[in-house]
Amino acid sequence: MFDTIKSIYIIENFMQNASRRVCNDELYSALKKAVEVMEEHNAEYATKRGMYTDKQNNLWVRYNSNPLKRRVGDCAIRACCKATNRTWNEVFDALAQIAYRQKDVLSANKVWGEYLADNGYVRYEPDYPMDVYKFCCNFPHGTYVLGLDGHVVTVVDGRYFDTWDSGGKNVIYFWERG
Repeated sequence: MFDTIKSIYIIENFMQNASRRVCNDELYSALKKAVEVMEEHNAEYATKRGMYTDKQNNLWVRYNSNPLKRRVGDCAIRACCKATNRTWNEVFDALAQIAYRQKDVLSANKVWGEYLADNGYVRYEPDYPMDVYKFCCNFPHGTYVLGLDGHVVTVVDGRYFDTWDSGGKNVIYFWERG
């Protein structure tokens, strides 16, 4: 299967950044429909292969704190926004200061990890393998930031907040509000 998440990301970035001379209304509508079809295909693919998708359980809440609603690889910023109830700009500025001090990038685990620790979060590793969906079932109360493979998502009271359904991704570690 081609990487639908990456394809969706590329199309949506193109749609957000292209001028109307490049992307007329018909092309824009076609691309938007393509994204919907790919998201549905991705859910069907995951279901057929026993991977989790949250179409029925409603644990996933579509969430994007980016002020321009862009999907631009800013999952660490978005997750920290939800976890700390701060705006995207406030979190971006705080992470930028930490990243500058550490000489690293905003999305580095150490950067957003320091931010969470500074805001009262404690890091743990799960006792056994679980995906985001199972984490939500096992931790129905509280606020958590989950470190996944190449992604970050926040769970609040058993529901995960993300721009896409990341319920099938494995939890590597998590931060809990202390």
